[in-house]
Amino acid sequence: MATLLAEFDTAHCGPVADAQLDSYGQCLATASADGCVRLWDVREPSDPRFLADLGGHAGAVHQVCWAPVEVGVLLASACSDGCVVIWGRGAHPGEWQVVRREDLSKHGAVQALSWAAAEHGAVLACACADGYVAVLAHDGVFCSGAEAEHLWIFCGGEAFQAHPCGDAVAVSWASPPTVDRGPSSPGLGGLKGARFATAGGDGVKVWRWDDAASCWAAESADVPADLAAPTRDVAWRAWDGIREMLASVHGQTVVVWTGRDAGKAGLEQWRVETRVAIESEVWKVEWADTGNVLLVSCGLDGQELVVVKQQLRRGRWDVMKVGVKGA
Repeated sequence: MATLLAEFDTAHCGPVADAQLDSYGQCLATASADGCVRLWDVREPSDPRFLADLGGHAGAVHQVCWAPVEVGVLLASACSDGCVVIWGRGAHPGEWQVVRREDLSKHGAVQALSWAAAEHGAVLACACADGYVAVLAHDGVFCSGAEAEHLWIFCGGEAFQAHPCGDAVAVSWASPPTVDRGPSSPGLGGLKGARFATAGGDGVKVWRWDDAASCWAAESADVPADLAAPTRDVAWRAWDGIREMLASVHGQTVVVWTGRDAGKAGLEQWRVETRVAIESEVWKVEWADTGNVLLVSCGLDGQELVVVKQQLRRGRWDVMKVGVKGA
């Protein structure tokens, strides 16, 4: 039984589209259709404290995403106006400023964001409404007089078409590789072995950074015809030392994929391991930090949380609804 610690009014003037805790679980960022991002101190869950209102967008904010703490205190936000804004702390306590604003409006709304593991540097993948994905990387600081300018570059070109059918809606990075990546500085030098998965109008795709060609290469997959269809979400499980796994959302079903060595260029061959029926519309899926456990957000009239857990001996997946005490 989960316990409800607190509920509070965010004072947004529109629906809250996303809410994300930082790595320490101390600062909550909320994104809303009113075009604002708000920050809250939740170290005392029963008494959240308002910190800042970040109003740098001209449309509904779809998602917010905190960067790994190792690369700095950075928060990215994605908007229907086609802009991605990266926020950082200002010179004074409680002050936040725009570190980078990237206009991707020619690709439509930016619908999803995900930061790569810190081992790759400050690297952010952005999924757009026309099926294109752009990967931004911090490439150092240029000092001109008293001012310092943060330099950002696109990895592999401005953007690439991940989903020809359009509507890229989710992106999730793999765990960092254990092999030598070469230079550890931010930017392209840290992308060796980088991989991420995307979900869009034509299903799930998996991408690997090709160091020689300086571009993102697709990994092969055995995709059943019914899964080459609109997919709502994708999540890459943290590496367990045995095999790679993905989870994707298709209507009322969560699909678990496994990867195996395809024998050339280090690429994976992906296939469906199992399909788990949830009996309700599924919207988001996330792997728990420990074991083969999925946290599934579902429901139409009201949001429900479902836990999907793999049995250790038989490998079957059990579906368990989570009640909320105090709701």
